[in-house]
Amino acid sequence: MWEVDALESLLYYARLPGATPEVAKSIRERFLTNLLQASKIFQSSLQQTDPYRAPMKDYTWGSNKGKAMQARLYQLAAIHSTDQKLSEIALAAALEYVHYIHGVNPLGLVYLTNMAVAGASHSASTMFHTWFAYGTRWQRVTEQLPGPPPGFLVGGPNPQFSVDACCRAPAGSPSYRCYGARTFSLCQQKLVPPFEQPPAKSYLDFNDPWPANSWAISEPSLGYQSYYVRLLAAFTR
Repeated sequence: MWEVDALESLLYYARLPGATPEVAKSIRERFLTNLLQASKIFQSSLQQTDPYRAPMKDYTWGSNKGKAMQARLYQLAAIHSTDQKLSEIALAAALEYVHYIHGVNPLGLVYLTNMAVAGASHSASTMFHTWFAYGTRWQRVTEQLPGPPPGFLVGGPNPQFSVDACCRAPAGSPSYRCYGARTFSLCQQKLVPPFEQPPAKSYLDFNDPWPANSWAISEPSLGYQSYYVRLLAAFTR
């Protein structure tokens, strides 16, 4: 999935009227062979062995982007496969990742901000963003506060999440108590989750600043958003 941009560029070339036929054929065949035969993730998806039907090998920072990238591979397989049945299965597999982002996940959370207006009963109520920062009226959706604007895709579960190292700095070191910062109090939070959870549940709906480092989980990104929009757009009618 990490190569999806390069693969999509190659496959785009392979569909151009002026593409060299032999090269175009080689691109398509190698892509489908690698994806359909060698990808354990793809086979797992086809067999529906993941309880949320959106398997991914590694959860990393920005895992929701990873979900969209994985799904895009299946969309490309559906487009370029000459096997109609396989195309239908691949497209259905891609759609499961849309469902994951839209709430079919261990948290039952729509990973888009403030989506009650669209009918979501449990969507991300906050995100890490300087425009809608902690301490402003846009920081979180409540009965009193409007919260951030709707439709921003947050980063998602991140089992590598960690608070800043200054939270553990020994007495006498320059970084003790995070250099005397007022926000050192954020180090005292338990933050479970995202700590002490399986990968897909390593998420917390929060936007605390440094040294709590919530950006590693709840920050949006143009990169996340563009992959999500591209994925979703392929299913519009």
